Amino acid sequence: MPDRTEDVIDQLHALMHLFKDRMRQALNVDGGGLGPTEARALRFFSHHPGSTQQDLVAHSGRDKAQITRIVQQLMERELLAREPDPNDGRRFNLQLTKKGLALQEAMHTQRKKLAADMLRDLSKDERQQLGGLLERMRESAEGSSTAASERIASR
Repeated sequence: MPDRTEDVIDQLHALMHLFKDRMRQALNVDGGGLGPTEARALRFFSHHPGSTQQDLVAHSGRDKAQITRIVQQLMERELLAREPDPNDGRRFNLQLTKKGLALQEAMHTQRKKLAADMLRDLSKDERQQLGGLLERMRESAEGSSTAASERIASR
């Protein structure tokens, strides 16, 4: 039987783009004009209230200047607010405003609807199995990139 590895990767790639396109459409409807990167930043702060801009840089892998612009745009739109860190006066903690929270909830509803649409033909057991398989794939990929980085560093 032929190795279908490339087919699986192609299917994952196509599925990812389909998901991103549908989320982009949802952003146009319920996202208040946010771009995908701004929406991801808003989602990060909804899951990690009180995090810093540097936390988002570390989480996203984006450069500091880009994250600074995104945070500034979210603050200008009154979706994100910053407060001095009580433990370190040089840092600011960021959290969603009421307006940001309402927008995030609307986007979360769209995300859940899209996920339900994409998974509706899979049984609960199949969804759990798929989740486990995808997690193992991610771990393998992360392990491969870590090993490659270590090989390069040891040269």
